[in-house]
Amino acid sequence: MFSLMRFRDFIDLVYLPHIQQRLSLSTVESYGMNLRVIQKDIGHMRLFFIRKKTILSLLEKLKGRGIKQNTVRAYFKMLHSIFNIAIENKKIIRNPCKGIWVGEVSTKAGAFTTEEIKILLERIEDEFPIIHLPVYLALNTGMRRGEILGLTWSNVDLSRKEIFVCQSLCRTRSGKVYIKSTKTSSSRRIIAISDDVAEALKKVKEKSKSEYVVAGYTGVFCMDPQYLTNYFNRAVKSAGVTKRRYHDLRHTHATLLLSAGVSIKLISQRLGHSNIDITLKVYSHLLPGAQHEAANRFSEILQKQERKCNSDQ
Repeated sequence: MFSLMRFRDFIDLVYLPHIQQRLSLSTVESYGMNLRVIQKDIGHMRLFFIRKKTILSLLEKLKGRGIKQNTVRAYFKMLHSIFNIAIENKKIIRNPCKGIWVGEVSTKAGAFTTEEIKILLERIEDEFPIIHLPVYLALNTGMRRGEILGLTWSNVDLSRKEIFVCQSLCRTRSGKVYIKSTKTSSSRRIIAISDDVAEALKKVKEKSKSEYVVAGYTGVFCMDPQYLTNYFNRAVKSAGVTKRRYHDLRHTHATLLLSAGVSIKLISQRLGHSNIDITLKVYSHLLPGAQHEAANRFSEILQKQERKCNSDQ
């Protein structure tokens, strides 16, 4: 059982139609960009004759072109998925990626300091007021960029001080902006907000002409995600704080909660992670101090119990 179909034909006729039914438009477009890189080397090859050594050679070529390790790993994971689908469609017998391990570069979550947050917010309020609200919300809720820009007033309950996250604003590489539902049940969540955040939102709502909490420059339609990113980068540079991404505001929220002793499980739920392992992977480097504290507390408990037993005797 084998097929003489070429890799590029399988991609066009089987793989792309398969993922277009399951993934968001922006993700499919991103995959398409990655596939163009891969097909330069193996697009002409017939599926059945792609072997383990073919994949190993491809990975070495990608690394030789200066492509970062984590990006190479992303290409490999996509290839692994492609060949699994080829097996399901009875085009090949075994996955040539099986038995290959591609490591990833460990990246620790970056976060602004409390002093940097103060400086950054003041600079944004003075020079870039249009992005003050999405920056303020990211810091105070840990929501993703798309979740904040896709948030509508109908999903904000100011009386209960809660935000219901159920959709996200996305942007394709070609510039198309669209709304999609959150992809997992964990991403679909309720986030409690403080009195200060509720009051700030109330003031914005009173003047708002848009159904979206964060409106674009016209004040009516949603804000383009790239517009927010570009202005945020300019604000960071202007403020003279550590160069970080807009996404690092989310990390800052989680980091400050961790340092305040909030449980990792609650933080995971607040961030909308599908499981606590993801949260631990991203923020575990912030926990060594907590580990020592837990060990000391356990020792204190044992000593207290021992003293109690001695006194009872």
